[in-house]
Amino acid sequence: MSDITKILTIIDSEIDKTGITKGEVAKRLNVSGATISNLFKRTYNKIGYMKFIELTKIVFGKYHHEYIQRFCLEYKGKLEVEALEWAFANGNIGVLETLIKQFKEKKGYPLIIDVYDLQAKRMRTGMKPSEFYEEYQKIKFGKVEKAGEETKKKKKQEVKAIDFKTSILLEIFYMYAIFDSKAYQAIGPISQSLLTQIQNIDSSYLRMAYSKRVELCLIFSSIKSNNLHIAKDAAEKLITTEVFETFPIHYNHALIYLTEVYIFDDFHKSLTYIKKALRMIEEGFLEENERQQRNIRSTYDFLHIYHGKTTESLFLEDPAEQAHFYARGSEVEKKQALQILDELLLQKGELSNFQAYFKALALGDPELMEKVKDMFYLSGDFHYVKLPKKYIENMKMVR
Repeated sequence: MSDITKILTIIDSEIDKTGITKGEVAKRLNVSGATISNLFKRTYNKIGYMKFIELTKIVFGKYHHEYIQRFCLEYKGKLEVEALEWAFANGNIGVLETLIKQFKEKKGYPLIIDVYDLQAKRMRTGMKPSEFYEEYQKIKFGKVEKAGEETKKKKKQEVKAIDFKTSILLEIFYMYAIFDSKAYQAIGPISQSLLTQIQNIDSSYLRMAYSKRVELCLIFSSIKSNNLHIAKDAAEKLITTEVFETFPIHYNHALIYLTEVYIFDDFHKSLTYIKKALRMIEEGFLEENERQQRNIRSTYDFLHIYHGKTTESLFLEDPAEQAHFYARGSEVEKKQALQILDELLLQKGELSNFQAYFKALALGDPELMEKVKDMFYLSGDFHYVKLPKKYIENMKMVR
C-alpha cells in the first residue's frame, strides 16, 4: 500500500466522522462527484497538488502539513505554480523544496522553478544582499561568461523563456533586492505598477498571493518612510481571518509591521501584535521557518529593551539584541555590549544601522550618535532614525 493510499484512507475515515458528504467535498473542491469517488477508490492520479492541499483543509479544518508533505513526496503530477506559492505562503520549506526537486527532474523545466529555488534558499538560510542579487541576475539574464573566456566549440544553450507569471515574480524579487540595498524610496512606483499588472494573471490564487507579497513590500516601505498611517491602514487589511487561513506567513508579517508602527509610542499595542506573532510560532505555523521565528523573537526583545521592560522574560538569541540589552546596563555590561559588537564587526565587515546605534549607546558617545543618525537618514530609514534623534535630544536636555 502506498503512503498516499494510507493518507486517503485516514481522510476517508475522517470525512465519515465529521458528517461531511462526498458531494459537499466535491463542491468545495470545485470538482465532479466522479473525481472524488475515484479519489477514495485510491485512483488519485488526477487530483493534483492544490486540490489535495485544499482537501486537507476541508476535512481537518486547517491545512494538514504532515499529510501534504507526505503526499508531495510520493505524488508525481504536473507542475502547479500555485502549490509552490502555497508552500511559501504557509512557511512550509520542506514542501517547497520537495516540489522544486521533483520539477527540476523533468526535462526542460520552466524558469519559475529556479525563482522558487532562490526563494527556498532565502527562507532556509538567509542570504547576503550581494549573493541574493547575483543569483537573481543569473536567473533573469542567464549566466554571464567571464571576460576573455573562450570555448573552442560554441555550444547551443537553451534559453528559458520568461512567461508572464515568472516576470511578475522576478519583479517582486527585484523589490526584495531593493530592500536589501536599503533603497526603500524606490519601492512605491514599482509596487503600484506591479499591483496593476498582477491582475492580468489567470490564476486567482496567484493573483491574491502575489498581491499580498507586493502589499507587504509597500507596508515595509511606508514604515521606513515614516508614513505610519498608511502602513497601519494597509497592515490592518492583512490581519483578517481569510489572510490568516490562506496566507499565514503574510498575516504574520503584517503583525510584525504593526508592532513596528507602534514600537516607539505605544508599548502595549505593539506588545499585543508581537504576542500574536509569537503565538503563531507556538501553534506550529512557522515550524520550518527559523528565519522568521528569529525575526519575531528579536522584535519582541527590541520592544522590551527599548521601553526598559527588561525584568520581563527575553529570548536574547540574536547577538545584536544581546548588545542592545547590555548597552543599556551597567558599565560592566556596556563593555560586554562593545565586545559583542566588535565580534559582529569582524564577522560581517561592518555594523548595521541598529548595531552602530547600540555601540553609540554603550559608549555614551554623542558624536558617534550623530553619525548614526546620518546613517539612518542616508539609508532612507525615517522611522528608526528616531532612535539616535531621541538620544541626542535627551542628551541636550540633560546638559
